[in-house]
Amino acid sequence: MPDKPHVIKPSQFKSTKRRSMDEMPADNKIMNGIVCVLMYTLLGVGNREIADALGVNIGDVQQIKKHAGYAETFDWIRDEFINVNSDMLHARIAAYGHGALTEVANIAFMGKHEGNRLKAGVDLLDRGGVTKKEAKGGNMNDALRIVVSSADGGKTEVSIGGSDIIPQ
Repeated sequence: MPDKPHVIKPSQFKSTKRRSMDEMPADNKIMNGIVCVLMYTLLGVGNREIADALGVNIGDVQQIKKHAGYAETFDWIRDEFINVNSDMLHARIAAYGHGALTEVANIAFMGKHEGNRLKAGVDLLDRGGVTKKEAKGGNMNDALRIVVSSADGGKTEVSIGGSDIIPQ
């Protein structure tokens, strides 16, 4: 297992969607207010202190929070954090996948207890997409089926994948 989880450095962060200033939900001056109020709010600062820090009155802070661009900007930021965390999680899971699958296979084939071997075997089949019905031979969709017919009407049928070889 790695010593440290994957960490994104703030200075190296890149948004999943590149935008221009023309795509912002408000003009530059209003966006400056939205971004400042939103960031202070996300950091837990109250309206009165935000107003003091920005040199505006509380009514201005409240107006900014009611602006449609405020909600849209919040949604964009939320989505970026979700995407970053999701990408990190998927990358970490994928990094452990090979070792985890090997361990499950080891338990399935060499485990000391029959119950553990059974559970690991079922998990392997499940991860491979094999359902109970397919494991019992009930689904022939993925099977190779060969039918050889002779001139006298007899035929031999061979199925591979869904069931054993069945001569007829």
